[in-house]
Amino acid sequence: MEEYQNLGKVDFEAKWSADNGELIHSHQIIRQLRTRSRNRNEELAATVRLDFPGDKFTKYFSYRKNGGIFVLKDANSIAKRYSALRMQHPYAGATTPA
Repeated sequence: MEEYQNLGKVDFEAKWSADNGELIHSHQIIRQLRTRSRNRNEELAATVRLDFPGDKFTKYFSYRKNGGIFVLKDANSIAKRYSALRMQHPYAGATTPA
């Protein structure tokens, strides 16, 4: 839906049409968008791990549960937390919050 809104009807149909000009099936579009999102999240998570070395990563990318501290490992979870941090600190450096 976001892709459609960003591109508009004409550009969306041009981007997601087969060689014969017909729009490809929605499940194929969704699969490709999920793959693109997963790849983007994995790249961001790798960058974040480099920009938040050691204890700094644990400080910003962990959660407490039943008295324990658990570090985020899933790329999607790291990307979501990073986005939340960027919203809290929009003027921080390229990837690290203030």
